[in-house]
Amino acid sequence: MLSLLRPAARPDFAPEAADLLSAVRSDLLARKGAPCSDDFKRRDLWSGSWKRDGRHKKALAGAGVVSAKCAWCERIRDVSRELDVEHHRPKVAVTEWAGQPLLVSDVPPEEIDVGPGYWWLAFSWTNYSLSCKACNQEWKRNLFPVAAPRAACLEGVERTEQPLLLDPCAPFRTADHFEWTVDAVMNGLTPEGRATIITCGLNRSPLVALRLKVAQDARALLKQLLGAIRRRDAAEARRGLQELGNLGSRSREFAGMVRWYAEKAMRREWHQIEGLSD
Repeated sequence: MLSLLRPAARPDFAPEAADLLSAVRSDLLARKGAPCSDDFKRRDLWSGSWKRDGRHKKALAGAGVVSAKCAWCERIRDVSRELDVEHHRPKVAVTEWAGQPLLVSDVPPEEIDVGPGYWWLAFSWTNYSLSCKACNQEWKRNLFPVAAPRAACLEGVERTEQPLLLDPCAPFRTADHFEWTVDAVMNGLTPEGRATIITCGLNRSPLVALRLKVAQDARALLKQLLGAIRRRDAAEARRGLQELGNLGSRSREFAGMVRWYAEKAMRREWHQIEGLSD
């Protein structure tokens, strides 16, 4: 997993979002009840901008982008058909795990309802990322783990609670939270790292199998590169660094893992490794 940059919203997003939030707020005040899915399905942002012409979803992917990465698993998917607009904090309802799920599993954690969702963030640009359907619909769903004790989900609670699920579009250093085995299995080094792996199913076997192919390429390339450096073969080292930079590019699948392998093998941070090829 890699910290991704969230593109800026279109200029027409803020006024559109403000009107929709005002309408939801009015409905909830009139009903004096918890939010429900119909509060949002009726709103034009979903039936119109997201689904009809997709202008806001396209902005979230990046202008002109046809395929983009799932913010959680880093697989490249078709933006229009294979990526969902994922709400980091769920908008309708919030769930938590039943018990303590396994770090490596092909079975999504069982959910327990804990209350209404963060409805006031439903139209917040900073609450959005793009997620593949497996990570979003099959695994994350309405899960949003936080450090205990969990406070009531009331407007403003996001300013005081401590999320355990990393925001994939917020700044973080991959190596602070994750490590990978030689078999491309992810381990969490922090509560946030472990919670993110469990919540999004980042060790499900089909995903690990895909990561393993890239892991083998990365480790073989690093072996060759380190050999060239030891031999002081400048031309071969330069080629190896260029190949490594390409494999660890933000646009490539599993770049977070590739960068972690490189940093461990070369005992340098990624920006320093990139600088060696200049």
